[in-house]
Amino acid sequence: MKSTAGRPFLMQVYILMALLTGLAGQYSDLFEKAQGIDFYQYWGIGIALKSGRVPDANPYRHEKLIQSTLNEIVDHTTGDPRLKAANKYRRDDLEFAGTPLLFSLWSLVRVESFSTAFFWFSFGKLILFLSGVVLLRRVAGLDTLTALLSGMALLLLFLPATSDFLMGNINLTQFFGISVVAWLCHRLRSGDGSDGWMTAFLILSAASFFVLLKPNIFLVLPLMVLHVLARLDWRLAWRVVIAAAGVVACWLIFPMLQLDSATIWLEWYHKVLAPGGVQGNVAVWRPLSEGNVSIHAYLQSVAGATPGHLAWGLLLFFVTTFLVALSLHFWRARVDVGSSFWVGLRALFADGPLMLIVALVLSTALNPLVWLHYLVVMIVPGLFLIAAEGRGSQLLGLVTLVCASDLIGPFILYLGGLISVSEHMVLFVALHALRKTLLAFVWLPAWVGVLSRVAGRGPVVAD
Repeated sequence: MKSTAGRPFLMQVYILMALLTGLAGQYSDLFEKAQGIDFYQYWGIGIALKSGRVPDANPYRHEKLIQSTLNEIVDHTTGDPRLKAANKYRRDDLEFAGTPLLFSLWSLVRVESFSTAFFWFSFGKLILFLSGVVLLRRVAGLDTLTALLSGMALLLLFLPATSDFLMGNINLTQFFGISVVAWLCHRLRSGDGSDGWMTAFLILSAASFFVLLKPNIFLVLPLMVLHVLARLDWRLAWRVVIAAAGVVACWLIFPMLQLDSATIWLEWYHKVLAPGGVQGNVAVWRPLSEGNVSIHAYLQSVAGATPGHLAWGLLLFFVTTFLVALSLHFWRARVDVGSSFWVGLRALFADGPLMLIVALVLSTALNPLVWLHYLVVMIVPGLFLIAAEGRGSQLLGLVTLVCASDLIGPFILYLGGLISVSEHMVLFVALHALRKTLLAFVWLPAWVGVLSRVAGRGPVVAD
């Protein structure tokens, strides 16, 4: 009888070709439709500076001047409908909410053609995203071909990825950064290895860079610090942390020099994060009706809760459920809580994948503003839980991916083309309510997965 060992591989190659064809068709079509309204802000910094009409690239100090300069440039530009469409959307309000590190890097890019720059930026992000999934293969226990298939399937079905592509934001790039951190955590076994300190140093350097680039994953850095402290001998760990603090200082100082302001981070804070009005600064808050899919916006819309009460309520929920899970672990292990608490806590912090899941879940849940493309980061908890031992964790990982994919959104649009919305209003209202609920609580299945690993005290993925 002839061997059939090579057939599954050949079938995977065929599926890869099919996905690649679908991916090329879908994203070529999306590129034609994309306006890149977020990318317009990034691109505009360098172009405004190149024009010589702006004294420096400080977007918080010269927002109106940069805005009028770009409007004038666009008014005298012909043959680029994408640029004109992006300008039309941003003409009266550029809304520079990005960090100084983000804008200082973009101030170095001065490609005059908007569509050309957008093309290389957009398809470069797709390559980085697929590279990130391949990096995760070691952590998630996948071979390279399966990782590529998974990445392509996510690009086809995962709507936050599509949203990021259309908007011209950096969440696909951010996913690559998180994947790098995860891969480095996988390499960090213990403080006994000769290169353990270097790996730990790279973990903190990469984590700090991507957090300062876009802080919607703000808890990644502090939890990675705890991970390094738990993995290495404490004397070596503190040296690594101090060395990494020097790198963080570089990330902070570079924008001060490039944007010509020693107070650039303070200016960003006052514009973007400082409280203002009843609901906080407009740059970090939008109501549910404007596309904010955060649990904060959802509960305010449904229950009328204030942002302050919601933040404290969520913190109480996370702390309480974590302590219950940890207590359950000690009860099952029949050990004395007082003597083993810190040992057990250190073992938790030493689990890199678990710490990344916690950081991404809590960052998403505690963030008052969550656009759909922010949910790209939820791919990491989903994949890690799918790779975990136990059907329960695997199912929770799948549910996380399905909820974050927002598959119900296209279904509502498709259904609207088949039946009359006015005649089936109750059905459409129910579907919209279901979609908002799933997106608001997208972090919950992953958090349940974390609690189950804490209570059972098994690693998320095998070391």
